[in-house]
Amino acid sequence: MNAAFATAAQSLLGVRYRLHGRDAERGLDCVGLVAAALERAGYPAHAPHGYTMRQADCTPLLGFAARNGFD
Repeated sequence: MNAAFATAAQSLLGVRYRLHGRDAERGLDCVGLVAAALERAGYPAHAPHGYTMRQADCTPLLGFAARNGFD
């Protein structure tokens, strides 16, 4: 998965930033970038929703990597 994921992430270089962005055409945030790269690499993506720019508590986001196949 790592090589395919890295190649997919590189293909998204230059995509504009947009908070909560999940579509490369409209813009991606950091979480959207990971989700888009996973999908382009052929993996399902399970991105969290409802976070803010200055997230005070990251506990709800801790499972993001594991839910997407990163241990």
